[in-house]
Amino acid sequence: MCAPPSAIRNRSSKYVIIRPTKQKGKVSAQLARAFEVPEEEISRILPPGDVEVVERVGME
Repeated sequence: MCAPPSAIRNRSSKYVIIRPTKQKGKVSAQLARAFEVPEEEISRILPPGDVEVVERVGME
């Protein structure tokens, strides 16, 4: 699920906040492992362009 941070904070105990950068390939693989889903599923929901993780909640 993708949503503004204010909407996610009250509805999920495990989430990440992302912002644009130059690391999409690396981030999608990391998030796939953290959420235990295929990397293709993560790549499909990430915004176009490159992103980085700003905050992780409920995971290592």
